[in-house]
Amino acid sequence: EPAYLGEATAHEAAPTRLGGFGMCGRRDEYNLPGTTLPYGGE
Repeated sequence: EPAYLGEATAHEAAPTRLGGFGMCGRRDEYNLPGTTLPYGGE
């Protein structure tokens, strides 16, 4: 039953920090409301 998809929302976010280090290379960080900051975050 796909009716619940009518209540879905979408958000757009831009990276707040570029070029951080990840497990398999470089990555960007996104500071999204309601989420936990990464280690060393402000």
